Amino acid sequence: MTTPALVDHLGRPLRTPAVTKAQLQEIVARPTLTGVRQAWNTSTIAGGLTPERLASIMRSSADGDAHDYLTLAEEMEERDWHYGAELGKRKLAVLGLDRVVEPGNDTPLAKEIAEAVRTEVVNDEAFEDLCAGSVDALGKGYSAVEIGWDTGRRWKPVAYEHRDPRWFRFDRETGQTLRLLDEADPVNGVELPPYRFAVHYPKLKQGLPIRGGLARMAAWAFLFKFYSIKDWAAFADTYGQPLRIGKYGPNPTPTDVDSLYQAPA
Repeated sequence: MTTPALVDHLGRPLRTPAVTKAQLQEIVARPTLTGVRQAWNTSTIAGGLTPERLASIMRSSADGDAHDYLTLAEEMEERDWHYGAELGKRKLAVLGLDRVVEPGNDTPLAKEIAEAVRTEVVNDEAFEDLCAGSVDALGKGYSAVEIGWDTGRRWKPVAYEHRDPRWFRFDRETGQTLRLLDEADPVNGVELPPYRFAVHYPKLKQGLPIRGGLARMAAWAFLFKFYSIKDWAAFADTYGQPLRIGKYGPNPTPTDVDSLYQAPA
């Protein structure tokens, strides 16, 4: 008879000790001033967006290079008030749900474990950071939250730090397994260490996770909307201003003509 074993979300057996205290206490996705994980990202996509550029971004993200797409998704939340409000409503709806922890079975040990998880983890104030970081996946298709551990008498997660989704990349073989961009492999990324990240895929549609965020569905509407807004802004800038009329005589010199053209400016 095979002894049942606990496994993580990737099917890897959970063994004790699988990691050491030092490994759990290490910050894995630490931001740096230079390199592949920079906290300050000044690049912009939305400002010069065109239909050709957006089509290129969508193709690149579907092929595994999602950096520009994720930058656009972030800017859409900041620039499009309607999209940001609708996305915010969905996030707040999730964050407002009651948190329920149920024991796996009716044994005293299972009930003790459930009570410990409920009181020491789920009801902890820091758990809100995990929930808030996880729902960022609604727009972008995935989110990764790094877990900070207390390795005292009882090992338990006590802190959660949402990491920029642009610091990750999906594996080339399946497009399903998230990997962390690192100096050791800045192109394909390295495997996420066990017990260090809570990764959420919202499953809004089937297929590759990078194609499952609401931002991908809303991107074209965002583009067309802001074309119209820019046109209206240009119109409003000049609407109602007095007409400026300039005249020159029947025999103007080139200097006179140039001066007249420059006068309205």
